[in-house]
Amino acid sequence: MGELFHPDDTEKIWKLCEDFRNGKPEIYSEIRKQYEENKYTWVSVEAKTMLDKQGKPSHVIGKISNTDEKIKQEQEIKYQMERDQLTGLYNKQTVEKLISEKLAEGVGESAYLVLTDVDEFKSLNDTLGHLFGDGVLCTFANSMVEIFPEAIIGRTGGDEFIAFFEVLWQSDVLACLSRINRCFSRIRAGDKDKLKISVSFGYVQCEPGTDNNLEELKDKADVALCHLKQNSKGTAALYNTSMK
Repeated sequence: MGELFHPDDTEKIWKLCEDFRNGKPEIYSEIRKQYEENKYTWVSVEAKTMLDKQGKPSHVIGKISNTDEKIKQEQEIKYQMERDQLTGLYNKQTVEKLISEKLAEGVGESAYLVLTDVDEFKSLNDTLGHLFGDGVLCTFANSMVEIFPEAIIGRTGGDEFIAFFEVLWQSDVLACLSRINRCFSRIRAGDKDKLKISVSFGYVQCEPGTDNNLEELKDKADVALCHLKQNSKGTAALYNTSMK
């Protein structure tokens, strides 16, 4: 099965088999079938379960249709609707929906929500131009995806971003966020060798066993971010109740 169908569709294949065994009248699924070596094509499987005289499933009658172009077009439309056009990250609506769904599933004590923006971004844009500014935003987005590959990350507007992820230790959060600022420290712009670009992060730890509300978490992370910017930019701050 692994050679004939895409490995990521294994669960769908087992579901088809289960539907047949359970005598489900109509069966439908969309899977990727391998017609050439290492090349998969989307197909739709439509079938009807036929029963024997005892009312038990005996065989199926159906068809497999090539739907590769249709599904890829649908995927492209979905991608365009969900993504920020500049950075390729999720857009505001999509990222907040995905994070809310994750929170609703329940999280452990190692889950964090992060709000971030590029320090003095308006001044950066005014001085070096929007093209350079766009490059900075894309560099940041790529760094976040590289350092937090399992995270839900999105651009919520301008130079503002949000991320949700789970790590083993709180110290890992600070270490990873520091790596991002080290990436920016290597950016140069013509004769502006002394240009300093940094990012500030405000983050909050989710509370396990409680209903973590996204808006409340965002408010707390924003408090931490504002508190940080008043004192020391280019670093990260974890929210605590003493912050105002």
